[in-house]
Amino acid sequence: AQDLNVIEEVIRMMLEIINSCLSNSLHHNPNLVYALLYKRELFEQFRTHPSFQDIMQNLDTVLSFFSQRLEAAGTDLSVERVQE
Repeated sequence: AQDLNVIEEVIRMMLEIINSCLSNSLHHNPNLVYALLYKRELFEQFRTHPSFQDIMQNLDTVLSFFSQRLEAAGTDLSVERVQE
């Protein structure tokens, strides 16, 4: 049980770091946004976990915003175009 608590704290800390990068310096982190969009499914398991729901709410908001913009732009986008 103690090991699980440590792992939860480390995951929460990593999510907080990602959230901070998105909240405070989003325009300096296009590669991070691209990677998060590309691997978005990795965060599915954290959405329903009570320890991470608050952090995931903001992360989901940012990813949903960019995902909708990409969908509106079409499907033939290069990596460079997506990162603009």
